[in-house]
Amino acid sequence: MNRRDQREFDAFVHAAGERLLHTADLLTGDPARAERRVRRALMHTWLQWRHAVERDPTRIAYRALLTGYLDTWRPLPWRPQPITWAVVWTAEDGVAAEDGVAAEDAEPAEVAANALDAEARSVRFAVLSALDRLTRLERAAVVLRAYARFDAFDTAELLRVPVEDAHQAYEAALPILMTRGRRTRGRQSA
Repeated sequence: MNRRDQREFDAFVHAAGERLLHTADLLTGDPARAERRVRRALMHTWLQWRHAVERDPTRIAYRALLTGYLDTWRPLPWRPQPITWAVVWTAEDGVAAEDGVAAEDAEPAEVAANALDAEARSVRFAVLSALDRLTRLERAAVVLRAYARFDAFDTAELLRVPVEDAHQAYEAALPILMTRGRRTRGRQSA
């Protein structure tokens, strides 16, 4: 690779890296695994960079990211762990349960930052909990369509399934995401 290729790849990583990382985080539910998957996807993209530039490097990176996620026949070196943390902000005490800092002892900006940080973690927990109820294909279809903003045809291509299957997985996931019930053997319970 020459310097021009290196500069182009660096610009690509700068432009697409954060979005790839967030997509991987939504797929895996674990920031460390997400980071490893993004590194592998970027390494794959780098190795194909001369061909990737002619085509769409973003598409190649997403496909590499999804291939690792959807290949369920491969034995996994890890087992998914349920998310057990939650952040509780108790306005009555003025205490963020996560760090135990009393609001009256903290600066107003610090209290506001802690509240926003706690809210962001609560939202992340709620989103990941909802996504955990989906199959891998449904989860990937929702993340690609709703977050990454791929259309149905691009989603199907990235998932390597027919358009009808990608659309069906997305449509099947929506009612599950909108209910609070747990999914059991393909069915919802209230």
